[in-house]
This record gives sequence, C-alpha cells and structure tokens, in this order.
Amino acid sequence: MPRTVRQKTFYSPAIREVEVIDAYDVTPGMRRIVFGGDQLRGYTTEDGIEVPAFRSDEFDDAVRFLFPTPGEAEAILPRQGDGELIHPSDGRPMVRAYTVRYWDPAENRLVVDFVRHGTGVASTWSARCGAGDRAHVVGPHVTDAHPENIDHMLIVGDETALPAIGRWIEDHPRGQAATVIIEVAADADKQEIPAGPEVDVRWLVRGDAPGGTTSLMFDAVAGLDWPDGAVYAWVAGETLSLKAIRRHLVEDRQLPKSHLEVAGYWRRETVATLADDPALPDASEDWAEDKFHEMCELLPPIALRVAVTLDVPEQLSRGVGRLDDLAAATGCDRAALAKFLRYLITADLVEQDGDRYRLTNLGEQLTDDYYAKDLHLESPEALAERALFGLADAVRTGRSVYADRFGVGYRDLMGTHPSGGRYFGDADDFANYIAPTLVTTDVFDGLDHVVVHADGGATYATKLVEANPDMRVTIVGMPAQIDHIRADLGDTLDTDPLFARIDLRAQSVFEELPAADGVLLVSMLDKNPDADAVHLLRRLAATGAKLIVVEEPLQESTISDHDTMADLTNLAVYGSGFRTDAEHRALFTAAGLRVASAQHIYCGETVYTLA
Repeated sequence: MPRTVRQKTFYSPAIREVEVIDAYDVTPGMRRIVFGGDQLRGYTTEDGIEVPAFRSDEFDDAVRFLFPTPGEAEAILPRQGDGELIHPSDGRPMVRAYTVRYWDPAENRLVVDFVRHGTGVASTWSARCGAGDRAHVVGPHVTDAHPENIDHMLIVGDETALPAIGRWIEDHPRGQAATVIIEVAADADKQEIPAGPEVDVRWLVRGDAPGGTTSLMFDAVAGLDWPDGAVYAWVAGETLSLKAIRRHLVEDRQLPKSHLEVAGYWRRETVATLADDPALPDASEDWAEDKFHEMCELLPPIALRVAVTLDVPEQLSRGVGRLDDLAAATGCDRAALAKFLRYLITADLVEQDGDRYRLTNLGEQLTDDYYAKDLHLESPEALAERALFGLADAVRTGRSVYADRFGVGYRDLMGTHPSGGRYFGDADDFANYIAPTLVTTDVFDGLDHVVVHADGGATYATKLVEANPDMRVTIVGMPAQIDHIRADLGDTLDTDPLFARIDLRAQSVFEELPAADGVLLVSMLDKNPDADAVHLLRRLAATGAKLIVVEEPLQESTISDHDTMADLTNLAVYGSGFRTDAEHRALFTAAGLRVASAQHIYCGETVYTLA
C-alpha cells in the first residue's frame, strides 16, 4: 500500500532573489509580506542554466528563506547549479522554512505570513523589512497533492500552521467535508477566512499560556464525534505538543499512517540572544576545545540508541516515572536502569523530581518518530552503522567488514531480518523522490521492455509504465525484495491494469535475464566494491540492452560532514563508499563502456546512459 494518499511532485532546487512589495499586520500576531521580483518568473544564470518559473500548487507548500547569521551583513548563499544548489565550503546561511500563503503567477506575487513571536531571525526580519528590501528564497522543492479518495479532512494546527490552513480553506476541492481546529493566543489573532458550509472551523484561544504548552488541540480532537468514511488528518504546530494527538489518532482512532500527516513546525525552547540586539538569536560557534571534547565521546550516540531500543523515552513520555514501574515496563534490571538514568540526567535528557523521572525538553526528541525510528538498534540504519566498529579494518584493506564481523552481508541480512521491511520501505520512499523526474527524461524513448534492478524497484516500474503506455517492465531482485513488493501491493497486483505490464522475477542479475531493450540500474553501484561494480556492468552490458545507470555522485567541492559520514559507512558496509563523477566514469571505462549522455535530475542524481 502507498505510504500516503498524497501524491508527490518534485521540482529541482532553485534559489531566487525576491523583493518586498508590501508588509503589514494581518492580526497583532501575524505579519504578512508580499514579494515580487523578476526571478519569480524564471531566469537564466550567468552560466546559462535555465531556472523555471516559481510554482506553488498546494496548501502546505513551503519556501526556505536564507538569512545572514546574526551579526553578519550578508548571507552566504549557494550557487544555482544544473538541477542542484552548490553550497560554498566556507559556511551556510541561516535557513527558515515558511508556508506559501498565496501565489499569484499572473500578478507575480508571492505572499508569506510570519508569526510575530519576539526573538528569531525570520520574525525579526519580517517585522523590520519594508518595500524595496530583498531576500533570497529556495523552493518549494516538493508539492503534495490533495489527499485522494477522502471523505473527511481533519485539519489541526496552531498559529504557525494558520497560513497553510487558511490556504486550504480557500482553495480546497469543492464539496470536501472538513473539521478545522485552530489554536491562537488571543481572540484578536483569529482571521476572517471564508469557509463553505461543508467546512467546520473551530477556534481555540489559549490566553496567557505560552504556545505549545496547552492540551487544547488534543482535547478538541479527542472530543470529536468521529466522521464516517475515510478520514485524512493533517496536524501541525509545536513538535512535542503534537505527540499526544498523533498517538491518539493512531492508537485510539485506528487511523492508518498513510492517512496521517504530523508536521512539527517549531519547537519550544530557550533561545540565547545577542547582547546588542535581543530580538536576534546568538549563533556563535562553540569553542574548538568543546567541539573536540564532544567528538571524543563515544557513549552519547550509543546511549541514545540504547534508550530508544529499551523504550525508556516512550515510557517516560507516557507518565511511567517511578523506577520500579519503569523497570517493569521496559524489562530492565532495576539497579542497572538506575545507573542508565543517572547518565541520561547528566546528559540533560532526563530529570528527576523526588522519586519520579521525566524527559527534559531535549529528551522529548527521543520520542519523535523522525529520530527514534533510525536510532533503534534493530533499525536498518543502526544495523548498517555497527559496521563502523570495523572501520579501521575497512580503511586498512579497502574492503567490506560486514560479513567478517557479523557472518552475513548487509543486504543479505536485510533479506531475513525483521527490519528488512523498513529497509525496502525506505527504498520505496527514496524512489518516490526521483522516479517522477527520472521517467520524464528522454533516455527511455523508444524502449519497449525495461529490466529494473533497484531497491524501490516497484516505484520505478510503476512510474515507467504510467509514463509509457506501451512499455513492459521486469523487476529483478532478491527473493526478499520481491516478497516485500508482493506484500506491499497486495491485491493491487491483480486488480490494477498497470501491473499487467510489470513482471516480478526473484533472481540474481547474474542469472539469465529476460530479453529486453533497456536495463535500469538505480543506486546499486555504490553498494558494490569497484571490482564487483565493474563485473555487474559487464554482465548487464552483455545483454545488448541500453544500459541506464542512476547514481548520486559525491561533490567534492561542496562535501559536508554528513556526506563524509555516509561515505565511510558505505565503505565499511559494502567496501565501496560513495564515488565522484570521475570515479563513476572510471568504473564505466574499466567495464569497457562509455558515457553516451549524462543528465542531472532531482537533488544531485545523475542519469548515465552507457554504450
């Protein structure tokens, strides 16, 4: 089944300079800025790169503003590349995401609403800017279409979500029934937004209570008479305050996760400010000695993963605060758990009040699925990361250490491990990012039958047959991957006519392949050391089919610490690491192939056509 009933459309990253046309207060707590500027219509860079016109189609589309670090006069901006943004190596701007309130392409007007909340780079800028001032924005890079086949929309949010909610109320599909719950600070912050009779808008006023501290939204959702039919819930606001609502919808209302979207727009925390301008945060760097000390510590990342694996943060967030109760709920030894909690207290993740423990604001992040799903020691990510304990051997030998240390290769492990479903599901999610753009390239023109070898193969296959009505596709993958596809799609395989043109083969690509005039290989070379990658390319080239390879070359000029961490993890796991464009081309040459064309698509992915 799909992960969501909102279909995604992706756009290549683009940076634009915009100009303030007007600025005014909609309410005492909301500042509206109207932007114009020629670059919204599309432009050509000095390097000859064509940047398309700005586009925003859905209610929760977001743009990212690039601001200077407080104390600096100018922001450090990326350079527009071909299908990507190229960041300088000497720093990055402060980035803040905001929802598009209106977009009028005919008048070339972009409207963004900013919540007025005192301290903050974006809030302060919006309060101080005036006509003629300029800013830089990036995006939207993705648009999620309105949910399909929905009987009722449940929309819940605080004032930070109000721009998206207001746009939905004004632009929603005719006849779409909805319950809309909005929390604001005061009656004066309510906005006049015309809604049809099918939309029930309920305002909640929290008064003097700070944002993110009340249960008003939760109480309103829990007290609803649940509507009949298929419900889609869209919830946004302060990250930690939304946890209870999410849990209620999933556990009590049994809402499928494909019909639920919870967006943490902000997080309640104390912000240090500049001494000479208390409206701006202090973004000064930590002392180098402090940074080095933190880099030397091995326990913190392990302790975070152990805490999530033992379910300690989740139980604390549910109010299981006494040691005996927590030990029973987590299945831990009481004395050992006390030691572990003592460490978590010194790490500012847990605090103790008498005989009760509770999470700190920082510790609450461990209950956020965005982090927790990857921190669990049985997650695909953690199972890959354990190879780093053999990194010294990997660096010495240039080989994978996974099978030597754990008795089985990583991808083979994913074929049998309980978290294998997550691994293949994550691959499907990644495929959803690049497949829509990939299948629109001309590399598939004239092809009748394409063999697909890729994690996320069902997504690539589906998009190919959707875009090419006469094409047939065969997905070739290990048995566990094919089993995942069959389980994920269920009856769709038999009932959707698209799948009449898609064949599933549980086999190795080194076995005899079906006759085809195209082979698509996505993100598979970086899962093989050089010798194996060359062997794979030669095998596929020997079929005589057009060979299309999609990889994300490492950009050495803009490399980040996240890139280098992933590179070393891949080295330890697969014996490969991530390759630069030149290193990919060297592999092709070693396999007796040449690059007939290379096209850049979404977020740095390159489509190589080989001959």
